[in-house]
Amino acid sequence: MNYFANESDVQRVGDFELQNRVDRIQIGGGTITRDEAGLVVARALLAHLNQIERRLVEDRDAGKLPKAISQKQDVDVGNVFNMPTPPRG
Repeated sequence: MNYFANESDVQRVGDFELQNRVDRIQIGGGTITRDEAGLVVARALLAHLNQIERRLVEDRDAGKLPKAISQKQDVDVGNVFNMPTPPRG
């Protein structure tokens, strides 16, 4: 994946999901089990993290990496489809 290049690429590694953003990579959900399958997932995830780290170092060395970014907070837009809310309880 071309990290930090767009807002649409998604890569799955086992149960993990790496979502590409232009200013961050979001990594969500996942488990690394203590077995052969877990080792495969851990190595694949590590390979992706190494690619991300290389990109960050390249950007830093090129003077393109800011010291820090401000992240926008998610905004609750409410019930955009005007669907009835199921009763609780």
